[in-house]
Amino acid sequence: MSIIRVPPASPYGAFLVGLHTHLWSWLRLGFCMLALWPLSSSLQAESPRVIRIATGEYPPFASEADPKFNLINTIVTEAFAQSKLKVEFDFFPWARTYKEALSGKYDATSYWYKSPDRKAHFYFSEVIVESPTYFFHLRSRPLQWNTLNDLAGKQISVTRGYTYSTEFIQAGSDGLFTLHWTNSDTQNLKMLLSGRTEIFPMELYPAYHLFKTLNPAQTELLTYHPKPLVESTGHLLFPKKLKNSKRLLSRFNAGLAKLKKSGRLEQILSTMQTQDSSSQASPSQ
Repeated sequence: MSIIRVPPASPYGAFLVGLHTHLWSWLRLGFCMLALWPLSSSLQAESPRVIRIATGEYPPFASEADPKFNLINTIVTEAFAQSKLKVEFDFFPWARTYKEALSGKYDATSYWYKSPDRKAHFYFSEVIVESPTYFFHLRSRPLQWNTLNDLAGKQISVTRGYTYSTEFIQAGSDGLFTLHWTNSDTQNLKMLLSGRTEIFPMELYPAYHLFKTLNPAQTELLTYHPKPLVESTGHLLFPKKLKNSKRLLSRFNAGLAKLKKSGRLEQILSTMQTQDSSSQASPSQ
């Protein structure tokens, strides 16, 4: 009977077997990581990010001082929330707000009306709000106007950074009437009440909110002409120089559409109509 002798295991052979085993382990791990990578990327793409927005003080539409009068920015926040995107607002004087957004430091700016200059540099969202601008004046100084020529010789307060019609600004530049530029609506209201200016163009609800700073006797002095200077639509603006702007614009518009369909947009804007009636000036006849 022959005896079969098993040769002793070679240390080199054991090394190769171990190496082979480890290689297969690493390869399997690599395949698993590759398989999970699309899912990981998808989750990362859907993870919340902060959208930085430049804005300014303009209650009841935009306000850092009182969140109850931050209606447009509330709409912007809720529209982005539909895409799981968070929003952060930085407040500046309006002229600086525009410059900050134009430089590309912010993802968007809230909120603005259309103008040729802005169209050249920004993408406009769908309409958030419609808000006409009227000429406010003292009841003691009646105003009748149908065309800008009817304003010849008038002293008119205007606020830097705001949108007025191109024709209105051009007529002022041509000397048809005098435009007094200031940095705030409060300054312009004081000029109007003191008689230094005769006309102050403002949107209705921001004017009503501003009148809350007056006493009832002062409010009674004010009225506005029922013919609007301009009927504007408010939009969120996205800088064209930022490559992500079109994608954010699409997401915002989709979220805004959802708010409109659900009735939430109307619900938010309806709070403007709950202003104290004592702060509302009636239109002139």
